[in-house]
Amino acid sequence: MIRSLRGLGPDFGVLCASVIAAAAVARLFQGDLGGPAFAPLLVTAAVGSAVPSLLALKRVPLPFRAVAATVAVILTSLWTAVATATTYGLPTAHTWRVVQSDLRAARPLLTAFAVPLRASPGLVFLAAMTCGVVGMLASVLLRADDTGDRLYPGVALVCPFGLLAFACNESTSHSMAVLVVLFVAAGALTLATARAGRARQTATDRLRSWTTPAALAAYTMAGVSLVAVLVNSGAEGAGSSGPGVAPVVPLSAESLTSN
Repeated sequence: MIRSLRGLGPDFGVLCASVIAAAAVARLFQGDLGGPAFAPLLVTAAVGSAVPSLLALKRVPLPFRAVAATVAVILTSLWTAVATATTYGLPTAHTWRVVQSDLRAARPLLTAFAVPLRASPGLVFLAAMTCGVVGMLASVLLRADDTGDRLYPGVALVCPFGLLAFACNESTSHSMAVLVVLFVAAGALTLATARAGRARQTATDRLRSWTTPAALAAYTMAGVSLVAVLVNSGAEGAGSSGPGVAPVVPLSAESLTSN
């Protein structure tokens, strides 16, 4: 049992990464980390990531883990975002009507998408569902091999990394600095514990297990940074006009890479 708990180190790292990404999304809402969207997003992300890991500890097949985690995410989203619409915690037809009304009210907010977002129940419910599904996918992908104990930490971290990148893109960079550092630490913990759990590896295999994820992470970060710089530089002069200013040109690969 103790050995099995030690093997959950990568799962704990993925859970931390999912919760940190959910916190980044919560910063997009009014009230920031102390707003009404903070607890629903973080709790749902934690539940979505923890349920598949605990079921994997009991050797539950992958499809059942995914289904159980999806149900847990839906229920947690309801309990945290629209708890008053449930009957003793159980969803009913009234719950569906309330959620449907809240989602219709959240549609204009999604269309405008002006940060900070208003923490309406429908929008918080959607955000909590998204964070929970991301956490669930990360945890399921980490242990996607049902025939053995092989882990896929690099693939699992892609889901919360994408959510974090989206939140950072919609917010100011300096406000997300601490969360980015924490996410890097959680990713390092995931990779390190996954590597420590592997047995009977040659020196070449151990070196490859570090170099491949490091190279992929470096290439991904370099590509994201390059695209962000190019897009931002092109957007600064898009609305300018006047003497000595270059005319506005359609967005293309040539216009992005030219001076």
